[in-house]
Amino acid sequence: MTDFIELHKDYKSYTSEKYYTDEITRDFVEAFKGFIMGHINNAGIFKNIISVIAKYVPCDPGTNWGFPWLRQDLDDVIWNLHRKNRFPRFMNCIAEITDEYFKDKIDEINEILEDSLIGYVLSINSGHDLTWEIRDDVESRTITVSEALGEIPFTYENTAQHLEQAKEQLSRIDNPRARKDALRDCVSALEAHLKYLSGKDDFRAAVTELVAQNIGNKKILRDSLTIWTFVHDDVPDIRHGHSESISMEKEEVLYYIDRTMSLIKYLSRINSRG
Repeated sequence: MTDFIELHKDYKSYTSEKYYTDEITRDFVEAFKGFIMGHINNAGIFKNIISVIAKYVPCDPGTNWGFPWLRQDLDDVIWNLHRKNRFPRFMNCIAEITDEYFKDKIDEINEILEDSLIGYVLSINSGHDLTWEIRDDVESRTITVSEALGEIPFTYENTAQHLEQAKEQLSRIDNPRARKDALRDCVSALEAHLKYLSGKDDFRAAVTELVAQNIGNKKILRDSLTIWTFVHDDVPDIRHGHSESISMEKEEVLYYIDRTMSLIKYLSRINSRG
């Protein structure tokens, strides 16, 4: 079983109009609890499942060993875990219980997840390990940033740092300041990338140098200047210290971020080509 957070480091940036992507619903807790009660009649196994849940709280699993008292212990620990409001921990708990006791009933667990509007499904990967996958209706706001991070040379530390900061800000995209900061960090990453490639210390000079050296398509390179001008001239409050406030909707911010990430990926690819 792979840790949920290792699979979905950016889960807070996931979005869906239909499913919950960072919350366990009360409907799921009730249904999962009922599923366990309906399928486990052996008191020892039932007690072991309670202990697994208690481990994730963490809390005492209780001292009861027989029915019906064990059912009350299950109710206590599973709601204790829900009240902790630690989504990755609850997802790991579900996966561990399914892996250990219900691996032949994954489809039934997935039906409960679907009915409870949880935006993930359990599946078995090529290594025969249980893993979490996002549903088709779930989108990641940071996927293009993650893709760009995967293509830049490891020596381009400034570019990577700005992109990591952008991912953090995108997890709070509903906040107007955070989404502007995310765009600023993405453009700063593009600036750092251009400076690495050109050896110049100025953004415009970096683009001019790459164009002069025929490093890449001129129209694509000059698109960097279009984005730079928009961010610095048309949205001045994107930089801290400006009192004027320009509204930018989420869709507009994500458009410019996607465009900026396409540029970084393009530059990384032509650079790796030598």
